[in-house]
Amino acid sequence: MERKKKDGILILELNGEFDLEFANYWQEHTNGKESIEEGVKSVILDLAQASGADNQALRLMITLRNDLRRRKGCLVLLNVAGEWLTMLVITDTYDSFTHFKDEAEAIKYLTA
Repeated sequence: MERKKKDGILILELNGEFDLEFANYWQEHTNGKESIEEGVKSVILDLAQASGADNQALRLMITLRNDLRRRKGCLVLLNVAGEWLTMLVITDTYDSFTHFKDEAEAIKYLTA
């Protein structure tokens, strides 16, 4: 997983199995803290190289979205396509998430 910060936003570029990679990261970096990292309240999850769109992945994404909302932050999904798009449409959760195809547009949305 690649991690970078831009304008106070944490951008996570997932590579491989979503639930394993992301669940470990999320548990490691939250532990009841106010933010994931110093000064970060919003997260962009880039799903372009991620696999494993299943019910556990969806549960983790909903948990992250809700955690960030409680912290007055926001979750944005980037590059929702293929199995990710199918999962969100079938589970009727597509509109529950904010999503963009372009990282710059996602950052612009979060910093507006």
